[in-house]
Amino acid sequence: MFLRCTPMARGALFLTLSALAPAFAAEPPPAQPAPEEALDRRIQGLSDELLSPFCPGKTVTNCTSYQAYQLRGEMREMAKEGLSDEAIVAKLRAAFDTEERKIANPAQPWYTFFVPILPFLLGGLLIVWVFLRWRHKRPQGEAPVLPPDADKLARLRAMTAAEDE
Repeated sequence: MFLRCTPMARGALFLTLSALAPAFAAEPPPAQPAPEEALDRRIQGLSDELLSPFCPGKTVTNCTSYQAYQLRGEMREMAKEGLSDEAIVAKLRAAFDTEERKIANPAQPWYTFFVPILPFLLGGLLIVWVFLRWRHKRPQGEAPVLPPDADKLARLRAMTAAEDE
């Protein structure tokens, strides 16, 4: 049937199919994460930020104590009740912050801004230094001036005297 069509009909069919092709090739919209998955991600992010009151120096996520597990469950229940992240942190601070231990991460000093930039800065300075050394060549024909060594000088004189004879 397709072979018996006129060239104009074939062209119209081709244009129609090429116009419809993007609609068939389009990807389906991404699936929305389940509310439980979104809640798990939220609690995971919050647990990664907070220091554990039970394991010094570890976050709530990294702490392996049973109390930290229970604390993550409490945080999950607070989030299910509709509390914001700030409200959850405020409640946890009220319950666990003491002079000896803090649940919130301390404020970072001002100079930590330079830590990620420092390797690039040092690398750039190294490149500039190498470029300047490369560009500062000695003039042609000049050898570096070294201090004379008495032993070497005596041997050279002896060799040249032996060649002259």
